[in-house]
Amino acid sequence: MSMLCLLVALGFRIILLRGKLPISRNGHHWVTTDPDEIRRHHGNVGIMAGAHAVIDFDLVRAMADMTTVLGPLQPTVETGSGKLHCYVAHVPGLPRYFSWRGEKVGEIVRLPTEYAVCPPSLHPDTRRPYQWLVDPREPLPTLPEAWRTYLLDAQTGDKRPSFIAEGDRTGVDFEDETTWDGPSSEELLRRARQQPGARERSSGVKFQCPGCRAEGHDRHQDNACVFLDGRWGCAVDSAHSRAIGEALGVVTAEPVPTPQGYDARVLRRLGLRL
Repeated sequence: MSMLCLLVALGFRIILLRGKLPISRNGHHWVTTDPDEIRRHHGNVGIMAGAHAVIDFDLVRAMADMTTVLGPLQPTVETGSGKLHCYVAHVPGLPRYFSWRGEKVGEIVRLPTEYAVCPPSLHPDTRRPYQWLVDPREPLPTLPEAWRTYLLDAQTGDKRPSFIAEGDRTGVDFEDETTWDGPSSEELLRRARQQPGARERSSGVKFQCPGCRAEGHDRHQDNACVFLDGRWGCAVDSAHSRAIGEALGVVTAEPVPTPQGYDARVLRRLGLRL
């Protein structure tokens, strides 16, 4: 039995990929726990998060500095481009992106709809294989306390908005129902222009929705939009508001708020359309 099939037996969900993107069927991502389906697949694969998180370091030198200050963190996978992934047991509330000394260092794969490319995949550019640096069948380590504290509490630039719960929206004007202390609409539009597929429109900036991308669709890279007033949303699934916000660098509290997010009633009133 292959290592991937052994991981499935341990409860991991495998996603079948072409390069780094899911192989889609009927617009949905192709996640499987079927060993025969995995054996028949001859492309790349990934492991879905949710029960665990993957800290993905884009800057290895920054990781070295962080481990000097925060303590050691065991790398789990070396990617085909020479970067490192560290798998840890699930920690609620981890941010999508993280920085060190004012510089963006990497991202954290941690939601059930997100995945990390894993061995024995080949990097689509270098053609080098991803490699396990530990035995993935061993229990995942817990995130050390210093790392947990830093990632949860010490991320500058990620503001947490206060908001009225979704159930309290009825009969309240949007202008009065939300207190927003996050990035300005101008800043959110600037960040939207940096997203995959970003295109200027009269109502704002459209780009690829990260929630749709994780599900294997949004081929035209235009399901997400940040409107001129700073609201954002997905034309396909309003539940993707959180993923869009995180792609824009906004960390939100539980439950999913819509501080400047998708609200069809409000958007109609403003004359804005997805």
